Amino acid sequence: MNWTFEYSKEILVKEFNLLIECEVSTEREGYCTFNIKHKNLLESLKILKERYQFLKLVDVIAYSAAVKQAQGDFELLFILERPVDSQIIFLKTSLTSDEPLCDFSNLWMTGDWYLREIFEFLGIKNTSTRHQQLLTHDNVQGLVLRKNETGAVIKEPTYRKSLKIDGVLVPTVNSTKQWFSFGPFHPFINNQFRLLTELKEDCIGASKIEIGYHHLGLEKKFEELNAHSVLQLLHKYKCLSGNSLPILWCKTVEEILQIPINDRIAALRMLYFEMDRINDHLQTIKRMLEFSLNDVATWFMKDILQMFDEYMFQLGLFNHARNIHRFGGFYQDIKRETVVFILQSIGKFEKKVRQLEKQLTKSMQWIDQLKTNAITAKDAMKYGLDGPNLRACGIKYDLRKNAPYYLYHEVEFEVPLGAYGNAYDRYYVRIREVYESVRIISQILDNIPSGQYFVKLENGGPVDKDKLNESEINFQKYDAYYSHGPQLLAREHFSRIENARGSIGIFVKTLGDFLPYRFKLSGPSYKLLSSFPDIIKNENIKRLPLLLRSFDINIHEVDR
Repeated sequence: MNWTFEYSKEILVKEFNLLIECEVSTEREGYCTFNIKHKNLLESLKILKERYQFLKLVDVIAYSAAVKQAQGDFELLFILERPVDSQIIFLKTSLTSDEPLCDFSNLWMTGDWYLREIFEFLGIKNTSTRHQQLLTHDNVQGLVLRKNETGAVIKEPTYRKSLKIDGVLVPTVNSTKQWFSFGPFHPFINNQFRLLTELKEDCIGASKIEIGYHHLGLEKKFEELNAHSVLQLLHKYKCLSGNSLPILWCKTVEEILQIPINDRIAALRMLYFEMDRINDHLQTIKRMLEFSLNDVATWFMKDILQMFDEYMFQLGLFNHARNIHRFGGFYQDIKRETVVFILQSIGKFEKKVRQLEKQLTKSMQWIDQLKTNAITAKDAMKYGLDGPNLRACGIKYDLRKNAPYYLYHEVEFEVPLGAYGNAYDRYYVRIREVYESVRIISQILDNIPSGQYFVKLENGGPVDKDKLNESEINFQKYDAYYSHGPQLLAREHFSRIENARGSIGIFVKTLGDFLPYRFKLSGPSYKLLSSFPDIIKNENIKRLPLLLRSFDINIHEVDR
């Protein structure tokens, strides 16, 4: 069903106004914002989820009101999505400093972490007892993650002289249960978080996740940087798939400044997206292979990764110290020799991947090893799974198909699906997506659109270098652009793409100057890790490391 804003205004807005008192506004086509009172927040969330099928909680953003108003000191923005047609709505409310936030964790499992994050970020208490810190240690005092604005009281953080790290806890009296601690730096856990599990013999019972060991205060840092500095830092923040976040930030700024890009730039960005997807999927399968005794598959994987590194080198992506992405395009165009090299050898690369798949897909040892942790489609939506983990449960959801961006609506590719949602299906979906990414890359390189690799920014863009000597004003404008970045229009904007782990988005609130007032990064690993204790319940402890690697959890999307 094609759900447009006119349809929502006719049906959703009319019915919603009868149920809840609200104001409706739209900042651009397709984004509908409902401004409601906080006393109606919980009821509004229930109606939108149960009646209008907005089942997916994309993100919750909290920030201090830019202009102090009578409505409240803080503003909360809920981003909801209807998976049927991938349509997004905003639900906005205001709170005073002494008003507790309603508990919405019964509607979404990840709501528990959002409540704790909001309390830690702004000190907003909630009606539940979830007042434990999430991203910082319990000994840290004060709102250290809050934006340092005028009037905010920020206490200096204090630490104990020694921080106790729990090991294996002694089992309770007259009980066969005991608690084990994995992480934060454990050979079984390739991410920096801590997992506490309650064991009864070899079966996992209750579990607890502790994050924050990799927290860098990234979002707070971005609110002090201009758009150019944010772009460079995003490129170095996540080196494994270092193109997704920089291109997403370029896409966000270009949409805010209303900069149209040509088809050549869109096609080349799709090329880098798919290269990142192949890289991430191969690395995930490689980590899963560490628990396999198939030496032949390990040799094939080594050859595949060596060949793929050559592609990355040819595209200029092997050097992590250099960022080729710019607002409006790229630093340099793709070379003709690179296009010829990839087209001539992409068939050989695909053949090697098929040899790897032949060793794994029908291997009974591999199937028996991964035939565990089955997740139904209903539970997948409840847990907040996304990307290949969601498609492994049989749900056909991919932003490249459901809400296509750039030129994804013009290329031919399939969305692989699983049947049982177990670890084997998660492997199978990823290996099939490698083929589909190769298919997309071949179509892009066979028909690269003509045009420039960089478009001039009409709104706040730099002056051409040829005109610098004409006047001193031109030189000042050129220097101001690269020193302060483009001036962002005042608005609230949310942009997203589909990366190797699922839908990842950036929300930015700007006040019309050079710095973002609020920056928020939302990734699929955050929601997945918040639901992980329920996912692994009743599983065998010896399968836990393999399950962790089959989900491809990236700590950079969690500790922001």
